[in-house]
Amino acid sequence: MEIVDKEVYSDKFLAIIQRVTDLNIDNPYTFLFEKRSNGKLVVILPYRRNENDELEFLIRKESVLVWNPEMMYTESITGGVEEDDPHKTAVMELEEEGGYIVPFDDFVFLGRTRIAKHANTFVYMYTVDLTNYKRMSDYGDGSKSEKMSFSYWSSDITGVESTILYKILYVMFEKGIICPCEYFKKNSIPKRRNAINKINYTLV
Repeated sequence: MEIVDKEVYSDKFLAIIQRVTDLNIDNPYTFLFEKRSNGKLVVILPYRRNENDELEFLIRKESVLVWNPEMMYTESITGGVEEDDPHKTAVMELEEEGGYIVPFDDFVFLGRTRIAKHANTFVYMYTVDLTNYKRMSDYGDGSKSEKMSFSYWSSDITGVESTILYKILYVMFEKGIICPCEYFKKNSIPKRRNAINKINYTLV
């Protein structure tokens, strides 16, 4: 199959590309490519057990210019891959956005996925247990956006905008890193069952 890509827009961050193949000669497919990171990102979902032995996750509040610059959104620890080395980037992003200095040997690589059909971007997924690590008092890369943003511990990630985190969480369940029962707390199970029963009743 012949593939022809035409760049219709480009800046230092991303490019818009139209792709023509034997399957869509008369209707080019348009997609995004993240130039700054060469189409590669890392996403990290750190976790710990607090002083009450409760499971928590490290997530972020940050401004996302493309959504609404005046609001702070709940997001993941994320960064563009540098020097074509996702493992090294994961260590660096956890330090910059999370405030933890951790050797890569303590990270767990959970695989690679794509973010969406409209973007030719790979995401390298990681988790790391920070239970026995202490946080630095000062962190960030010095940029204005980093100074506005902050990371915090939470037992619930349902408010996170990044859907990749939910895939990471599932893979953590699948690999036995954490137990689903630790995340889906006992007091939430009856509510979930009631919701499912209502859906089943409606479908019947």
